[in-house]
Amino acid sequence: MARFVSPEPDIRVIYGGTFDPFHLGHESVCRTILDQPQVRELRLIPCALPALKAQASASSAERLAMLNAWRADQAESDRIVVDDIEIARDGISYTLDTIQSLRRDVPHAHWVFALGADAWNSLLRWHGGTQLLTLLSFWVFQRAGVSEVKHHEFATASDSFQSLVLAPGRYWVDSRVQMPLASSDLRTADGHELTTATPQPVSDYINKHGLYQTVSSD
Repeated sequence: MARFVSPEPDIRVIYGGTFDPFHLGHESVCRTILDQPQVRELRLIPCALPALKAQASASSAERLAMLNAWRADQAESDRIVVDDIEIARDGISYTLDTIQSLRRDVPHAHWVFALGADAWNSLLRWHGGTQLLTLLSFWVFQRAGVSEVKHHEFATASDSFQSLVLAPGRYWVDSRVQMPLASSDLRTADGHELTTATPQPVSDYINKHGLYQTVSSD
């Protein structure tokens, strides 16, 4: 009698944000995700209008172009998707709307949401934040300078990626990425600092199109 072998779970990781610009800290998170062989897909989703942050400086088209330039330069580009689902949708970009849409489109997948500790700490302020805990697992990256990671009611702490993906509502704190970078700081940085803090394909695009240039005055 043939032995039944259960299929490998279809694990897909969502990484969202304004990506204004996409910097080396973002890249380190992406590479850490892709280093996990069970992850079938990393889906980068730039938001159109963030609910809890200021509007992006670069246009939606420019932010998409920077992400696509970075993706094209990656050895594992076949595992990376740049998704314009939120940019194509009118109004404020609510994660709950995005997740519900993705779950309808790919119902068999186990979705994991990657985010920084500061974003995780504010989860219950998100539109439908409590509902998201019933739909997703959360891969929390503890950025340098954020010492406390909150435990939200109804969430279950995991101690590894393997236990994270057992069921929705779990979260795992990953402290392997410690780059203290913030896009908001880079938007006002000088050209050299901006170039050295962004991946080469992104800095090339920024320089070519003159993004984030500040005008000095006497």
